[in-house]
Amino acid sequence: DPLATLARSRALWNFARFDLENDEALAQIVDRGSLEDWRALYALLAPDTAAAQRLRARVERILYRVPTAHPWFWLADLASLDALDLSVNRLTGAIPPELARLGNLTLLDLFHNELTGAIPSELGSMVRLVLLELSHNDLSGTIPPELGNLSALRFLSLGLNQLSGSIPSALGRLSNLTVLMLPGNELTGTIPRELGACSSLEVLQLHGNHLTGLDGRPFESFAAIREIRLEDNGLSSAAVDAVVDQIWVARSRFRFGSPALQIARNNASPSK
Repeated sequence: DPLATLARSRALWNFARFDLENDEALAQIVDRGSLEDWRALYALLAPDTAAAQRLRARVERILYRVPTAHPWFWLADLASLDALDLSVNRLTGAIPPELARLGNLTLLDLFHNELTGAIPSELGSMVRLVLLELSHNDLSGTIPPELGNLSALRFLSLGLNQLSGSIPSALGRLSNLTVLMLPGNELTGTIPRELGACSSLEVLQLHGNHLTGLDGRPFESFAAIREIRLEDNGLSSAAVDAVVDQIWVARSRFRFGSPALQIARNNASPSK
């Protein structure tokens, strides 16, 4: 029952009861409602009746005239979408956290736009994602550790943005990840030991950041690695030596032979 669903909506926390004739209540459903709420409202808008037409007109007024904070009501009509590719456009502004309501998405590609602001932590709830491509934008802030919840993820690309802070250790939970691309950002700190738990990882690109060292021995644990790019960072001589040593120690365990390693142009001084 759509009316019963709307009556239970958490978006109406300040109403004692739901009144379909109240425009303020409708505005709160549109602005703050859950996907279930939006589907219920769509069900009331769908019939070819005079009452539904009047309700549609009121909702349209709310969408276009009432200054709701995040009018992403249209997402409810895309609930079954499994791929969203908006790459190579000129999209601006922030990535809306409401995208996380598209719970069936397996592919989200926003490559090469002009998006700004932080990566929404809400994207970490999109547990069916297999590919997340956000590179070649102007995103800033830190990498949300919530991305470590994306257990099905195989491809994560956040390169050529302005991301700062450290690489979250939570990314080590991504056991199905085969490609991790974070180049051309402002990342600092060490390469976390937890990345070694990414047992399926084949490509690791961390070049063009400000990384200074290693935490533990992550490179000994990679079994499927093919390519490692660490050039143009601030790795110390000891860190460079440690990377080479770990790859040498693990060479017999690499499934595809020794990986291609690029580690030039760091702040390494000659070993003593």
